[in-house]
Amino acid sequence: MTIDYLPSNRPARLARVGHGDVVAVMLPNRVELLLGADPGTDYGAVLEAAVIGVPHEIYGEVPVAYVVTYPDARVTADELLTHCRGQLTKIKIPTAVRIVPALPKNAVGKTDKPALRASRG
Repeated sequence: MTIDYLPSNRPARLARVGHGDVVAVMLPNRVELLLGADPGTDYGAVLEAAVIGVPHEIYGEVPVAYVVTYPDARVTADELLTHCRGQLTKIKIPTAVRIVPALPKNAVGKTDKPALRASRG
């Protein structure tokens, strides 16, 4: 039996991670804040980050991070994943970090996660 306390119209800030008997609800904001933290430079390499849940055959959904770096930043997706592995529990570690030139924004300037989900590929 699966226990899932999330309504079907859950807020965009929650991601359901897991499948079957194990379901975890995580706040992507924790991962986004960590990615914005300093992974080895004095000024920080990440300008902004967004984490979304993407479908997974076994777990239902897994977190994937989309990151915009500062123009002169020299950080790789692997370095950011290593940074996450040292700070997060296993279920919260993104399965991938994708460095992108910009994140989609909505009319009020916030990250448009539904548009990000629709454009992932």
